[in-house]
Amino acid sequence: LDRCLSVRFSLKSFLVSSLIIGLLLFFSLYLALSRQSASCIPEAISQDAELLPLNCYRESDWNEICSYKVLCYDNLHEMVVIPTESLDQDESLRFTKRAKWDWRHWDPVPAPPPRANSDHPLPYNINLQGYYVSSQVLSDPRRNNSNLEEDPDIRRIRWIKGSLWIVYPETPDNTNAWHWSISVFPIWAARMARESRLASYLPRVDNLFLIISEEYTNSWNLKILDSILPEKGRYYLSEDIKNLAQGGELICANGGGVAGYKPDIFSGPAEADKFRNDVYKSLMIGKNEPQPLVLFIKGSNTHRFTSDPEKIEQLLQDYQIRYETIEDLEQLNYEDQVQMFSSAGVVICAFGSCSPNVMFQQHRSALIELFPYMMYVPSYRKLASRVGLFYYAIHNYVKGPSVYFESDEDEEFCKKISVIDHNNIGKCHIPSKYAHVDVPLIQLEMALINAFQAIGHSLLPRESLVQLLQNATLLHNHHLF
Repeated sequence: LDRCLSVRFSLKSFLVSSLIIGLLLFFSLYLALSRQSASCIPEAISQDAELLPLNCYRESDWNEICSYKVLCYDNLHEMVVIPTESLDQDESLRFTKRAKWDWRHWDPVPAPPPRANSDHPLPYNINLQGYYVSSQVLSDPRRNNSNLEEDPDIRRIRWIKGSLWIVYPETPDNTNAWHWSISVFPIWAARMARESRLASYLPRVDNLFLIISEEYTNSWNLKILDSILPEKGRYYLSEDIKNLAQGGELICANGGGVAGYKPDIFSGPAEADKFRNDVYKSLMIGKNEPQPLVLFIKGSNTHRFTSDPEKIEQLLQDYQIRYETIEDLEQLNYEDQVQMFSSAGVVICAFGSCSPNVMFQQHRSALIELFPYMMYVPSYRKLASRVGLFYYAIHNYVKGPSVYFESDEDEEFCKKISVIDHNNIGKCHIPSKYAHVDVPLIQLEMALINAFQAIGHSLLPRESLVQLLQNATLLHNHHLF
């Protein structure tokens, strides 16, 4: 009996000891993982806390997303209003916009750009102004009681349910899909940062104020916005905001945010893939391997039509490639555009004519971008890398008949500068920007072959191209294949 009791006691002691050791190991592992997770979170700032409860999250592409405990919007002056404890009730402190870009590269100046602070509590690259007000204003019963008689000296407060995000578009006329995307996709970045817990302190996107009139939007823009917002999120255009603040009220919310413009649209492949998958799911489009189908976009309403598009079609026919053509992308609705880009293994378009729809191409598809004379803008190259596309740029250094300079002196000057400087000087850039794209067919043919090989479909050059390559590489007595 004593032996049995001893064995039972030893077994009980062993189990208790094992449990204690297991709990200690689990707790140690939890602390280690917590420290590792915290070290992976990008740096957030909270400067001058006594003036403003400000938190700004900076992404890897320097895009900045700022959040506030309370955020208001002044519809009379189109300004952000931020309450603070450090001002008397009758005081206000204004801060101005400070957007700075290197438009040749679509990068901030300087790089890295300055961080948000109490003097300018907004992302560095946004055309938005604002001012501080005393937090006492929000608790003033005269301002919050709508039953009082109208007092012209008192701005009333209208509180809305949920958080408030504010977007001031990068350009006034946002029918241009690219510039619209630069303005609204930071909201997608904010959602991803919050949901991935990289910046869990960011508020939900419940209400989005877009400071732009409905006449400067189109169906593509608003469909994109629907895909960016969460299921219960709601957007308001300028007309809607005026209806909310008919008496000139300040519109306020507990929790809000402002995000800087995002020229790369996505910070990386994870953001891009999540957005593409969500759009595919909403339109019942499957994820597939790139198909040997070319989508050739002939032009858009920005006058960047390819000259002699029949020659490009003839090239595709010579190689017996299946292809589809679009005369003008803006004539198609959003759903058709997504469907066509998702089905094409290779897209050929002139600069600016395919819009950000390349984000809907299948992963590891290819984009061939045709540039006008002496022009190069890296925006689509950056987007292609984020989305996971093979990218080929076709440059043209031969002046075509649709390129018109104001004078011979301007033309000679523009010939002597680099393509990068060419893009930054109006008298050089404008003649190229609105000219037709004259395509170097040999370069296009080689890019087409490389694109098909990259997406996993064999395409060998014609005999005429082989002869040309042999001469160019001095392989007179050798065969390339």
